[in-house]
Amino acid sequence: MVNEGAENFVAIRSVMSTARNHDVNEFEVLRDAFTGNSWIPAGP
Repeated sequence: MVNEGAENFVAIRSVMSTARNHDVNEFEVLRDAFTGNSWIPAGP
């Protein structure tokens, strides 16, 4: 059985970790996600 809440938690945690690794403000990434401006890290 899949726990949707757990999957959502892990997805958000992953995005926050990636933002941190790219020196991007995590709170801005979260705010932007809720306003429809999802952050995507730049490619290599």
